[in-house]
Amino acid sequence: MKRFLSSCVLATILALPAAAAAIIDTFEIEKATVSLPVVFQTLDSHGMNTLATKTLKTNDLVNLALGRSLATKLDKSTEVLAFAADASTPGAGSALVVFNPATKTITATVWNFGNDFMLLSNEDFSKNSAFGSMVIVATATGDAAHNALHATTLEAAGTGKFGSLSSTAVIGPVSFTFTDANNVTTTINGIVLKGKAKGSGALGVIPPIM
Repeated sequence: MKRFLSSCVLATILALPAAAAAIIDTFEIEKATVSLPVVFQTLDSHGMNTLATKTLKTNDLVNLALGRSLATKLDKSTEVLAFAADASTPGAGSALVVFNPATKTITATVWNFGNDFMLLSNEDFSKNSAFGSMVIVATATGDAAHNALHATTLEAAGTGKFGSLSSTAVIGPVSFTFTDANNVTTTINGIVLKGKAKGSGALGVIPPIM
């Protein structure tokens, strides 16, 4: 079982083939930690072009996927960022999601994994190297006009073993809209050069594997 989980969960972090999952599919759910430092162009106090960085962290991705202010405090009992690895195929339909541990349901999808996944591993999957794409899903719930993720595609590479899986690089364009405490709405279109994604801590299986 551990051998199966190792390949399946690493694949979800780094891009499994995306396809519509059947109702009977089972998903291995693993708690996720993500950091996306988004570099974007803006103006300085003299009106000159300059570069700035706004980092989207784990809680930020949950809030934007739900169409909420970045300042919203998460309910940890019902709102967790997680990798959902489709264990049925395995592969098709895997995603980064907002997961509700109380009801064992997926509330929203942050990104789906692309069809260019490549995995290299040794005999028992204790060493893995992988590459693939992550397709961000445009927010379609909550107040998406003022707080939302927009559709773009990231690329990721990474290594790991069961229980300790992480990306070595997440790069690509990111676009999002947020409204600050002064009720000012801003859309940032930038690029991620040194993003990170890590899975740690199994949250269960949906529906349960019999």
